[in-house]
Amino acid sequence: MKAVLLQESFAAGEISPDYLGRFSDPIYKSGLKTCVNAITSPRGIVTRRSGSRIVHNIRNTNECKLFTFHYDRDESFAVAITDGLCTVIEPDAEALGIDAIVNGEFNVTNIGWEHSLGTASKISYDNAYAELIPGTDAGGFTEITQIFTVLDINRAQRVRIEGLFTGDVTVIVRDSLGVIVVDEIIARGSKAVEYDVPEASDTTLSIIIKALPYDQPSRVYRVSVRGINLAHGTWESPAGVVPYKANDLKKIHATMSPSGKEMYFTHPDYPPHKLSYDVGSGYFAFTKVHFNWTLFDFLNIDLTVEERDVEPDGALTYRLNYFNSGGEKATGVVVEFIAEAGTVIVDASHDGVVVDQTVKWDIAELIGSSSVVLTVNCKADPLALDKAVIDATASILSEQQLIPANSIASTTVNTTDGPALHARLTPTLYE
Repeated sequence: MKAVLLQESFAAGEISPDYLGRFSDPIYKSGLKTCVNAITSPRGIVTRRSGSRIVHNIRNTNECKLFTFHYDRDESFAVAITDGLCTVIEPDAEALGIDAIVNGEFNVTNIGWEHSLGTASKISYDNAYAELIPGTDAGGFTEITQIFTVLDINRAQRVRIEGLFTGDVTVIVRDSLGVIVVDEIIARGSKAVEYDVPEASDTTLSIIIKALPYDQPSRVYRVSVRGINLAHGTWESPAGVVPYKANDLKKIHATMSPSGKEMYFTHPDYPPHKLSYDVGSGYFAFTKVHFNWTLFDFLNIDLTVEERDVEPDGALTYRLNYFNSGGEKATGVVVEFIAEAGTVIVDASHDGVVVDQTVKWDIAELIGSSSVVLTVNCKADPLALDKAVIDATASILSEQQLIPANSIASTTVNTTDGPALHARLTPTLYE
């Protein structure tokens, strides 16, 4: 059978608004509103999830690149990379939304609030809340007011007033025209009052919180006011880490780790970045998502496999070379070959020698698949490597011919955080 190249399988998880697959090159204009949700299996199969994802206000004037990071067929979110910013677009509204106090924090010296106090009433402020203590006399009450600009924190799309209420609290919200949009009494106990800011409303909100006297003295009403961006949370790269720029977008790729709990963004000119998550309590699958912008030890190597490279019994031989930054062969490298089912094929130390490893696959599975994944974990001894930069190249041996790999990757060994190198080989098959 003549080998016919299948459509190229791009970096795992990338999505596009007009193609149900993964892309390496498309870059989209900022302000993108809708993108199609795609599911990528560990074997590289791409399927479409029903429905679409709304992407609100990607906050940048430059272009952006999109990736998916999925937990299962029903829980997935996207990551948009723009000039110096990374934006998480989550599937279930506010699980990853910005949840910070609008117009600054409650602060003793610069509170930003106006307040009115009745007889024997008190008010105090902290970083996260205000404490209202109305007097029990007939004229006792406490009231705080502030005008919020909904654009203060990356455009707040929802305002939430919540707290620990030992009695009744009145919450009034007025829009910029003075129209009352919320007028609610929060009964004793904990409850949140929320107001969704209209999509096209670049406006201000006047929020009034009034605590009334109760039947016991010194009742404390602890209140917080937060602006929430429902569609996404945005993190900027911290000091000391070079953020991606607009002209880097074409070279950014994303790869899921073997554990399925991390996604690595790789670029030939920068150390890889890691996005990791914990499914947490299960209420929202991605509530505990966080960015770890550190120099991370990850290699992404793609191999192209043709049918003629595979022996009749399904055997396929890989060659891996490891060198340090000085061009010398690295020592103390341990290579683990892990098959699709997770079986460890070999785990041995290779002190600066060329590693030739033959891997046997089910020939029917190999030829019948659009993609076959071989995971290679490379662990290095930090003391032996002394923070050297390791370059790794991978090749396929076929009838004594050396077929070069598609890419060369490098990383810096971290001497404090354990395992030094990880690589994933994702061959693209012919049929």
